[in-house]
Formats: sequence, structure tokens, C-alpha cells
Amino acid sequence: MLRKLIIMTLALLLALPAVAMANFRMGDTVFTLSGSGTSDSDFNNNNFAAQFSLGHFFTDTWEGSVRQDVSIGDRMDSTIINAATSLAIDYNFNFMNWVPFIGANLGYIYGAGVDDTFFAGPEIGLRFFLNNTTFIQGIVQYHWFFDRMRDIDNFDEDRFVYGLGLGVRW
Repeated sequence: MLRKLIIMTLALLLALPAVAMANFRMGDTVFTLSGSGTSDSDFNNNNFAAQFSLGHFFTDTWEGSVRQDVSIGDRMDSTIINAATSLAIDYNFNFMNWVPFIGANLGYIYGAGVDDTFFAGPEIGLRFFLNNTTFIQGIVQYHWFFDRMRDIDNFDEDRFVYGLGLGVRW
């Protein structure tokens, strides 16, 4: 019974957006909000992160974006806040509800837990439209740091950045 319910729910979720023609057009603006969090089993060590992105389509496929990332690490005795501001250019492949994209980013990372430095790298992602204006977005970025991180072990080399969020276009 549970298996049938899961299959029917998935089929319905996949069929609902089938009527949407979600191709981007020149002049579209896109806002995306992504977030994540982790905690240890005692909730003594917590990490929260959010990314806001505002993009504009210069053609039907080329998008320029400004992004702001903020992460807060709450340890038993201290709170560490880090941020990154970046610009990105992406090429979008409009396949109705599925819109994969590939591009590059350039930004600056700063905060209490990192050495302030510039970064650049490639990115790839996928948007799935739930209707004509709302989508789910997954993105993976790679950041090469211009100066190596010396103060912390987490980012002593380069890093991957993953995001999953919800977006709208108008």
C-alpha cells in the first residue's frame, strides 16, 4: 500500500509541471534562496549557511548573477561568521521544465574563520520548474583561492560549494 502511494505521489509530482513552458527569455530576472545546516547529536556544534542569488538574462540563454553566501558556525564557546560575495555568468540550456546550466564565478571570501581572499572557478547546475515561475535549483561550484587559506584546516586548499534551493523568475 505504501509503495503504491509513493509511486502515485511521484507520478503526480512529475505530471503537474508538464504543462509549464518554463523557458527563460531575455529580460527575465531570477531570485534564488538556498540554505543548509548541520548539528552534532548534542546540538553543541552547529553550522548554518544561506545563499541569496539575483540573476538577469541578457539573452534567452546567458545569465549574469550576483550572489551572497553567509555561514554561521556556533561552537560551544564561540560563533564564527564567514561570507562570500561573487559574480557569475552562466549559459542555460532551455529544455522546457529542465534547465541545466554551466558557467563560471569570481568572488571574494571573508570573515572570522577564513583568510580574506579572491576566488574563481567553474560551476554547473540544474533547475527544475514546478510551474511557469517557480523552480528548484541544484548547483555545484569549485573555488580556486587566489591566496591559500592558512588559518584554518577546512579550506587549506580549494573547495567545492554545493547548494539546493528554491527560486522564482519574473
